[in-house]
Amino acid sequence: MSETIPLALAINKTSRLVKRYFDRKRRENSSDGSTQNHGRIIGFIYRNSQKDIFQKDIEKEFGIRRSTATNTLKLMEKNGLLNRERVSYDERLKKITLTQKSVEIIHSIDKDMKKFNKTLEKGITEEERRIFLEVLEKIKNNIEEVDCDD
Repeated sequence: MSETIPLALAINKTSRLVKRYFDRKRRENSSDGSTQNHGRIIGFIYRNSQKDIFQKDIEKEFGIRRSTATNTLKLMEKNGLLNRERVSYDERLKKITLTQKSVEIIHSIDKDMKKFNKTLEKGITEEERRIFLEVLEKIKNNIEEVDCDD
């Protein structure tokens, strides 16, 4: 039966389940003023803390328009999740840095992710995991090829 289910549908259904889980976790911790998208942005900045991050980096990483990035970052700054500071070498640029509040959020998200990944991988062997990731990579590459053709 599983072979008759289109891959796109199976991926979409699984993705929605994962999204629902993390949406629920964000609602449970919503007192911090962050959304799931804010969490992704915080995570990106945190993982790249060894270099300066600017709005254009956020736009590129998440494939969002300039206006969307501007509005999101303004709201995150208002909610105390990040700071935007001018850099000495270019008055037009504002470096984005995390606040302590964001660092605490990323640690909470990381803890939730580790717990959730254990749940996801329950009963899956290392070999099955490796094969699954290889297949996902092939699917991602196939999608990127189609996107490039358009």
